[in-house]
Amino acid sequence: MNIRIPDGQQPSRYFATLDRLRAQRDTTPFDTARRTTGEGREYWSARELMVLLGYDSWRRFADAIGRARIAAHNSGRDVHVHFAGAVKVAASGPNAEDFHLSRYACYLVAMNGDPRKEQIAIAQTYFAIRTREAEVADAAATPAI
Repeated sequence: MNIRIPDGQQPSRYFATLDRLRAQRDTTPFDTARRTTGEGREYWSARELMVLLGYDSWRRFADAIGRARIAAHNSGRDVHVHFAGAVKVAASGPNAEDFHLSRYACYLVAMNGDPRKEQIAIAQTYFAIRTREAEVADAAATPAI
């Protein structure tokens, strides 16, 4: 996607963020935190995403996940696919609840996070842009009928 800014005009913050994401492809914290299953499915650990989104309490972050799960369900999506239950094995103490979040789930979590956090705004932009890029790539790879 090439977007041309007319001469003499300043790019909006959105376009500046888009350019920064393109320049940092695969080097943003969100790209670094992305994992892949043996079958090739990408996911993010909710525990890792929690830190990237500026949360220091699982309880507060779990509230955002809960709202995101409701949004996914109400949109007709399979919540168990996008918010796969997982466990983070602790070196000491009990194991901790975790989720393997799809890109869509991460986007919903960011949209349902605390809007006062700068990290949430950055995540919303990141996942909105990357989700759109994935949709366009998928559409281009699908043969026309």
